[in-house]
This record gives sequence, structure tokens and C-alpha cells, in this order.
Amino acid sequence: NYILLVENCARFKNYYPFKFAITDKLSSVKIEPNSSNMGASEIRDNGSVEVMGIPLDALSLYDVTLLKIDVEYHEPQVLLGANQTLLKNKPIILIEDAGNEYSRLLPGYSLIKGWPNHKTYLYGWSKW
Repeated sequence: NYILLVENCARFKNYYPFKFAITDKLSSVKIEPNSSNMGASEIRDNGSVEVMGIPLDALSLYDVTLLKIDVEYHEPQVLLGANQTLLKNKPIILIEDAGNEYSRLLPGYSLIKGWPNHKTYLYGWSKW
């Protein structure tokens, strides 16, 4: 996935690919690749590929306007590790949520639109 990211973004300027997983704490994580659909690879305790995991907050990002999260059931950990980034930037969040339950992890956000058939929801900051 990382090699494809680098190849696909080579024509763009000012991009900075990183080779790690976004999670809730600084630690190694194991990923179980899905060879028939790389987008369906998952972080699992018994995964066969080990990578460094970091919280999004560790990147000290600024001017974040959109955050798209589709990480095969690891969305809660991503949100927990992005708390300060969300509070500081208040980005729009597009998130895959199979059980439509992650809104509880988004205090200050309101649902803008949902696509239940695709298990995807769009949230915006509502506490202005």
C-alpha cells in the first residue's frame, strides 16, 4: 500500500507520505493483509505484518479541513488518537461505521448526512 501511495502521489507537490498506521497510541501494530482487496486489510492481534502505529495527534497537524477514516473496524482507535487534532481543527469527518455507533466518539459533532447502505457517515462541527 505504501509503495502504491508513493507512486500514485509522485505527480503532486507538497505531499509527505508516512509509513505507519494511525491508531490511539505510539506502539507497534500488526496488520493482516487482504491480498484480494488491499483496502480490506485489518489491524489484528495475530496480523502477519508489523508496522509502527502512532496517534494522529502526534503529527501536530494544522489546517485540517477533512478527515476520511476507513480503517476496517479500527475507527474508534483512530478517533481516540485524534482528539486534539479534532478539537483544534474541527474538520469535517467522513467515516465508515458499520454499526452506526461512532458518533458517541465525536463530541461537538453532528451528523450531516449518512449513507447507511455504504456504512458511511459525514459529520461536521456543531459547537460554534
